[in-house]
Amino acid sequence: MKKFAVISASALCLATGAIAEEHPYSLPFNAANEFSQIGVTWAETLAEATGGEVQFEAAFNGGLVSIPEALDAVGSGVLACRDAFVETIDDWAGKKIRAAGRWQAKQVEILGGSPVALPASDVYTALQTGTVDCSLTVPTIYLASSMYEVAPYFSGYQLTGNALITVVGMDVWDALSEEQRATVERVSSETTLSGTKGLRTINETALTQVETTANLYRVTEENRQRLAPAWDPVFAELASEITDETSKSLVTTLTSLRQ
Repeated sequence: MKKFAVISASALCLATGAIAEEHPYSLPFNAANEFSQIGVTWAETLAEATGGEVQFEAAFNGGLVSIPEALDAVGSGVLACRDAFVETIDDWAGKKIRAAGRWQAKQVEILGGSPVALPASDVYTALQTGTVDCSLTVPTIYLASSMYEVAPYFSGYQLTGNALITVVGMDVWDALSEEQRATVERVSSETTLSGTKGLRTINETALTQVETTANLYRVTEENRQRLAPAWDPVFAELASEITDETSKSLVTTLTSLRQ
C-alpha cells in the first residue's frame, strides 16, 4: 500500500508539498466553495514563496451546491428543521435527521434520532415532503439551496468539526529539499490562520442573512457543551478501528481540537 505523508493538522486545513513541476491538486468541493478558496490561496502562496518550484493546480469537484461534510456538520453546524427548533440535545430524540455518512449517522443515533441517508440533491425535497424532519447543514448551504423555504427553523449548534486534509505520496515529499519543506510548513500554518478567520467572517455574515429569511435560534452554551461528552463513544469507536500509527496520530491531533 502506498504510504502517505500528512503535513499539518488543524480544524481547517492541512497542507503538503510537491516537486518542481505542476501537480494536480484535487479539492473535494466546487470552485465557489469557501474551503476550495482556502486551498487555492494556499497553492498560489506556496508557488510564489518557492519561486514556482512547488506548484499545485486546483482540480475542483463539480456540484450545484457546495457540501463539505464529514464527522460533524462543517462551519457553524446547525439543524434545519421543518416544524420546530431543536433547542437541546434531548430534542434530537425521535426525529428523522438527514446525516452524511456512517459516523454522522452514529452521532444522530446516540442522541436518539433516526439518521436518514440521502444525497445532497434530495435534501430539499425530503424536507418538503416530510421524509426527514431535519437536516444537518451549515449557514452558507442553507441559504444557497433555499432550504429556508422548507425548513424555516434554524437551530445553531456551532458544530465545527470537519478537516480539509491534503495528503501526498511519501516519494513526492521526500523529493523536496529541506528549504522547500520548511516553506510548505510555514505557508500551511499561515493559511490555516487566515483561513480560520475568513471562514468565521463568512459564517457570521451568513447567520445575519439567515435571521432575515428564517427563524434563528442560537443554542445555549450549556446545551452545546453537552454534545462533546455525548459523542465521546462515537469517537472512541472510530479510533478503535484505526490500526496504523500515522492515522492514529492524525486522529489524536483532531480529537484534541474538540471542545
